[in-house]
Amino acid sequence: MTYKFRLFAALAAMLLLAFALSAQNPAPTDSRATAINGLRLLNTAQMMFHAQHARFASLADLPALLDATKPSYRASMPHFDPAAGKDALAGFELAIVPNDNGYTLTLKETKPCGAFAYSDQVGVICVGKGLGCD
Repeated sequence: MTYKFRLFAALAAMLLLAFALSAQNPAPTDSRATAINGLRLLNTAQMMFHAQHARFASLADLPALLDATKPSYRASMPHFDPAAGKDALAGFELAIVPNDNGYTLTLKETKPCGAFAYSDQVGVICVGKGLGCD
């Protein structure tokens, strides 16, 4: 085989692989991206809050929790209204449950079959939808 043919075959294989991977992992929708970035902000805030207060924050601590991060970081993330409690992120229901060893965070989109996102002190973010939702 010639060099040009092998180069063309390699490029074609890479394009097919990239297409196959993108089909398996679609880009997040706006609501999924909002949930993911919201949990990123809250995970970071929980670590900062814990360093300052030697405990993890609850939903009641949301104003202080958000203040634990730098304003420049918060500006790049979804806007939380600390006074709104579980409705702090528009379009989502927020739950923050601390315990002695960590915390859980959930964001559930309020529309039917909306996005659901979960994270905890490990920092892994899981996103999905309810059964029967496409």
